[in-house]
Amino acid sequence: MRIIVCTPTFLPVVGGAEIGIHEIYHRLGRDHDVTILTPPLSPALLATYGADDYVSDRYRVVHIYPMLERRLPALACRALRRTSLLYVAALASAIRSDRPDVINFHFVRPHGGALIMTQRLHRVPSVLSLVGRLDVMRLLPSPQRIYAKMIVAQADLTLPNSSYYLGTRSAGSNIRVIPYGVDAAQFSPSRRSDALRDSLGLTSEHFALVCVQRLSPVKRVDMLIRAMAEIVPRNPLVTLIIGGQGEEEPRLRELVAELDLTDHVRFAGYISSDDLPAYFASADAFAFHSVLETFGIVFAQAMASGLPIVAARTSCVPDVLTPENGLLVEPFDVEAFADAVLTLARDRHLARQIGAHNRERATREMDWNHIAAQYERALADAAA
Repeated sequence: MRIIVCTPTFLPVVGGAEIGIHEIYHRLGRDHDVTILTPPLSPALLATYGADDYVSDRYRVVHIYPMLERRLPALACRALRRTSLLYVAALASAIRSDRPDVINFHFVRPHGGALIMTQRLHRVPSVLSLVGRLDVMRLLPSPQRIYAKMIVAQADLTLPNSSYYLGTRSAGSNIRVIPYGVDAAQFSPSRRSDALRDSLGLTSEHFALVCVQRLSPVKRVDMLIRAMAEIVPRNPLVTLIIGGQGEEEPRLRELVAELDLTDHVRFAGYISSDDLPAYFASADAFAFHSVLETFGIVFAQAMASGLPIVAARTSCVPDVLTPENGLLVEPFDVEAFADAVLTLARDRHLARQIGAHNRERATREMDWNHIAAQYERALADAAA
């Protein structure tokens, strides 16, 4: 198949949506011709969330009309980015040159209009992937929700990565839930490293919590730090490892100092894709308190690494995790979060038992090879 992929953001900005597109099309690019259309990224976004460790030579990345944007006034550029006009123009050119069998649009906005116009003007089958917060119907104002539902109905297939986007009542014949995933060969309990634990000041007696995410306000890493203030007086061997980069880091470091937790919280910074499996496997549990997730690749990574999970019961979390995957607590209940962590730290057998179940489930359901195969079938069905 010849496949065009449209996404409003892509690598080297690193986030769940970007990693998912990369992992899926790095695999599909072995047997299919893949072109990824995406706008140029802003220097500010690159400086805050950019990294260069996810690369592939199995797909082409084409930045849509950078010359046109440079020629237009800044206000006109901002207006165009909020519409589908740039994508419609870029797709018309790409369709003429690549003659795609199918187009995979990511996100309703800004691609909804482009999806409809491309179908009607060029009659190319379209698949819509819902992989980000802006696609969650229940969170949209009423006019936007009506528009989004129309786009979902118009697509030949719609592929949310969890049922949280549409809700069970919104399921239709053109909707298939395909989760995001993990490289279960890379993320494995076998990657546990005593040397890494030593470098973090952890002995075999320490109970290490790892959390990995962008350090942005919606991730609420501050709640994990406040939970540590409840945990440490009851078990000083619990240590929190925070991986990630973002604008919240200075405030989070101030909070650690304010709560006198410097000896119990480590900031690892951005963890490269090569090092990330060892960080997960060398921990004893995964902790997460984001208030708005749509799948959470980090859940799959933690599960494949054989870790139990402690998470806030928000957004997609109850759809992605079952009670067998760990302990879910009500959001912002610091004491309950601390109690859940202490339960696992006290009962290492329970922690290992949950971790073994998680590893089995991640390997069976969430490996990227399995996810890519589902995408391949969906794209082929739409193309047919």
